[in-house]
Amino acid sequence: MGQVAGDSTSVGILFSHLGEYLDEELAPEMKAKMDQWLQEAGNQNLLDQFVQKRGQLQIKLQELTLSESVLLELRGFAQDRSVQATQEVVHIEQFGRREGSSQFVRKMVLGVIALGLGLFLVWRFAPRSGPTFKPLEYLGFEALMLEESKEERLNLPTNEINEIRQFFSSNPDLSFAFKVLKDIPDSWEPDGASVIDYEIEKVGVVQYHHKETSEKLFHFSYKGELSDLPKAETGNMRSLVFQTYSSDSLNLIAWQSAPSVTSILVGRRSAPELAEIAVLGSTK
Repeated sequence: MGQVAGDSTSVGILFSHLGEYLDEELAPEMKAKMDQWLQEAGNQNLLDQFVQKRGQLQIKLQELTLSESVLLELRGFAQDRSVQATQEVVHIEQFGRREGSSQFVRKMVLGVIALGLGLFLVWRFAPRSGPTFKPLEYLGFEALMLEESKEERLNLPTNEINEIRQFFSSNPDLSFAFKVLKDIPDSWEPDGASVIDYEIEKVGVVQYHHKETSEKLFHFSYKGELSDLPKAETGNMRSLVFQTYSSDSLNLIAWQSAPSVTSILVGRRSAPELAEIAVLGSTK
C-alpha cells in the first residue's frame, strides 16, 4: 500500500485499527483520531487499497480450506478404525442431543410467540374504558375562561332569550333539551350561548352579566345524573334540591334540571344566591 506520513506510533495504530474503522466498531474518540490520521496521511487510496487487500486475503484463506470429505479421508489414514467408530457414535449422540435441545428451544420460542399473540389480541379487542367527563373540573375551568374572554367567543352572541332558546332547540349536536332559565332577576342580562364539544360530552352554556357590576354568571347543562357528581353539601330551596361546590374564586350549585339532564350554575355569588337565581329561572 502507499506510504503514510507521521510518527511510527500513530502509523502503527492506524494500520492495526483499519479493519475496525471500516466496520464502524471503534469508540467515538478513537474514530476521531483515525479520521485525523487518515487526513494527515494524505493518501486518498489508502482505505480502498486496504479493502482490496483484505478481500484478496479472505479469498486465499477460503481456497486453503479443506472440504469435510478430504478431512475425513485424512483422518482415516492416521486414526484407528475402532477409535474412529467410537468417535462417530459420540458425534451421533452429541448431534442427537443438540437436535433435541434445538427442538425444545423451538417449542419454547413458539410458545412465547403464541403467548405474546394471545396477549396482543386481548389488549387489542378487550373493551376499554374511555376518558370520563369531569363536569366540576371542566366547567369550572370553562367558566374562568369565558369570564376572561369577550362575548365573541360565544357561538351565539345575543341578549335575546328567545334567540337562545331557538339556538338550543335547533342545534343538532345536543342530544337533550336545554332548559333556559326564565324569570331570573332583572339585574342579570344574557350575553349569548354556546355548545361546547368535549368529544366525550356536549355541554350547553348560557352566559349572563350583571348590569351594574359586569359580573358574569354561567348556566351549564349536560346529559347526566346529579348522583354521578361527588357527594357534597345538599340544599333545598323551595323544592329545588341542589348540591354545593366551591373553589378559591367560584361557587357552583348543581341540580337535576330534567330526567338525565344536570344543570350547573357557576358564579362568584354565594351558594344561596345562586340557588335563588336557579329557583326563579327553572321551569316547572
